[in-house]
Amino acid sequence: MLNSFELLTPKTLAEAIKMYAEHPESKVLAGGTDIFVEMHAGKEIPCLLDIKQIKELRGLSWSEAKGLSIGALATFAEVERFEIVKKYYPALTDAISKTASVQVRMRGTIAGNICTASPAGDSSGVLLAYGASVRLQGLEGMRELPITEFFKGYKTTALKKDEILTHILIPAPLPNTGSASTKFTRRKAMDIGIIGSAVRIICGMEEVCTHAYIALLSAAPTPIRVKKAEDYLVGKKITEDVIKRAGELAYEIAQPKTWRSSEEYSRDMVKVVVPQTIAAAYDRMKKGEH
Repeated sequence: MLNSFELLTPKTLAEAIKMYAEHPESKVLAGGTDIFVEMHAGKEIPCLLDIKQIKELRGLSWSEAKGLSIGALATFAEVERFEIVKKYYPALTDAISKTASVQVRMRGTIAGNICTASPAGDSSGVLLAYGASVRLQGLEGMRELPITEFFKGYKTTALKKDEILTHILIPAPLPNTGSASTKFTRRKAMDIGIIGSAVRIICGMEEVCTHAYIALLSAAPTPIRVKKAEDYLVGKKITEDVIKRAGELAYEIAQPKTWRSSEEYSRDMVKVVVPQTIAAAYDRMKKGEH
């Protein structure tokens, strides 16, 4: 049973920000797939700021110049169905297809997922690999922040108390780009990942890697990029040995802390998951699938 709480229902973003500043104890409610679980488990939240009626936070848009914009109210299912995502951002489709259940994906939002800031957040690794940024709006105005600066600690973000995340921005893909996302779980349905990885690589002449982006989930207090492995791939052709070594470099950095498996087992799986994801991204690049 839920505790008693006050419900705020702003109709505009400006109204929402004003209400949020006046009720610092409130939590922002979009899909509610995390908040309501916590409340049913006994967590007392005195006030909810329900942003579902704010039209400017809905939907997705795309342009070749600016890339993809995902509104804060866009659900996992909406993003998954968007043809541009299927065409240009297949790693995002990979991640969404493994997120919770169909019912949760119909209600839960990408924005809510990253604001929860779980180290296992399904969409967080992909956004890191794609070089995404977030648009935040508060009393002092709007600012954009690279996703690499958004996660500050375990379930902690760079959001100021009066700020609301309004959009997620992902750049348009460059030519010869390949991306993929992998999630290793105990079971194949509705499970939180033991280890997850997202990879984006860009190749130049003779398929030599020119840019690499490798993200890990459940391997640190926050979702992380693996710079050492990224730097290693640059300037090399993607061979089996190179892929294996990149996995070993990621293994050296990973420090998983989870009750879902032993730390040793989780770290060992990094050497499996990262090479699998690099290979999948490389295969998509060769096929022109992004």
